[in-house]
Amino acid sequence: MVVSPSYRRQGIGLLILHKTLLDLKAEGLRRAEVEAIHGILAAKYLYPKYGGKSIQVHA
Repeated sequence: MVVSPSYRRQGIGLLILHKTLLDLKAEGLRRAEVEAIHGILAAKYLYPKYGGKSIQVHA
């Protein structure tokens, strides 16, 4: 998910994530996985609001 810089910090990412998770839950999804690029602050703070946990993966 990407939010244009001019629209960031307005809760748009939170709304997109919330709606997406509601839709997926309605379809029977019980678990979701998200990959994010290291250093993306929005991901660091957004996903934990929905129970997301940060793990490090080394290639």
